[in-house]
Amino acid sequence: MEFLDPYSESFNLRIDTSVMLIVFDFDAFAEVEGLAPESVEAEFEERLGAELEKLAARLDGELEKHHVPQHDLEVFFLPLPSVIDMREHFQNRIGWTT
Repeated sequence: MEFLDPYSESFNLRIDTSVMLIVFDFDAFAEVEGLAPESVEAEFEERLGAELEKLAARLDGELEKHHVPQHDLEVFFLPLPSVIDMREHFQNRIGWTT
């Protein structure tokens, strides 16, 4: 708790970190369905790697464009077949039925 007290010396030692979750539609889920089972994982991994590189570059560009200062940032990318379906399922599960 000392790290949260602005009058404590420990307050100056804290490290501020932000966490960001980016969920995105990823068509490769459907695209790998017709592949031979032994090649699905490698193909999916290749497509995901390429997509994550593009998303990371885009995020870096947006942070720079909006003059976000250097900051400790943990980013988690979550590919899904459908963000809309996940959102609706989640909201129904927690009682926010649509």
